[in-house]
Amino acid sequence: GERGQRPGLRGHGRWTSVVRERGAAVCDPAPERGAGGTLVRLLRGAHAQGRTAEGAALLMAAAELLPHYDHRAGVAHWPAPAELAPHREGGARLFAFPSLGAGSGPHEYRELAAALEGRRGLTVLPHPGFAGDPVLPRTRQALVRAQAEAVARACGERAPVLLGHSSGGWIAHAVARELPELGREAAAVVLLDTYARTEGGRGLALLTERLLDPAAPLGVPDDGRLLAMGGHLRVFADWTPEPAAAPTLLVRAARSAAGGTGGWEYADHVTEAPGDHFSLLGADSAGVADVVEDWLGRLAR
Repeated sequence: GERGQRPGLRGHGRWTSVVRERGAAVCDPAPERGAGGTLVRLLRGAHAQGRTAEGAALLMAAAELLPHYDHRAGVAHWPAPAELAPHREGGARLFAFPSLGAGSGPHEYRELAAALEGRRGLTVLPHPGFAGDPVLPRTRQALVRAQAEAVARACGERAPVLLGHSSGGWIAHAVARELPELGREAAAVVLLDTYARTEGGRGLALLTERLLDPAAPLGVPDDGRLLAMGGHLRVFADWTPEPAAAPTLLVRAARSAAGGTGGWEYADHVTEAPGDHFSLLGADSAGVADVVEDWLGRLAR
């Protein structure tokens, strides 16, 4: 079939991905297209008035009322890793983290996985709270440590390459710093159009516009997903990153509204790929795959 239309990645009116845990394949659905709810209406109104930051603050405050976890064991059903492109022997496996937006999930990387298939494995590690049990991290450390443990459990003997798009890059960077606490090291970190938290105003505006667009691929999210977004943004609200030891590539979108590194100071290498912030994982994912593969190949040599 067409690229991105591989068997196992389609559902009835929804995108799905094949996830494998202990050899069993299960279906991990993308969020349904929805008409939103009360929080969606409030966020839409705030955005129309140029008060997007206040709308985000409302989501963060409301998320405080949901159950929280301090450790991975505090989540009854942690979402299984989603292997979107099978691992090939001899190369470092990519472990990708979804963004912290309301549409968060493995489906974000389906096009990139299709572009990488046959060259490099890609496994996505979802964050709990966006589907199923509405449980959110109490602290940033709770989320980062749990995801570092997930990487250490899944990567085997070979050092992993960590990847994240947009705010998913925050997780990739933070996990790279956490892995040495578990006796492991990341081989490299790849950030796709990731912005520093101090650049969050621009990123939040982009994210909100995307969320409130009924024509977007996943439609308008429901209130539960907006609360999950608020809860995850809350734990990063006061985050000041520190450099990671792993070599880091920052891939900027060529049609990005910001120049230079967009405020992200923790990359050893900065390059561009065709597309905009969202098309890097969509129509322009083949170009992104080429850029990433070229850099990882040179790094290995």
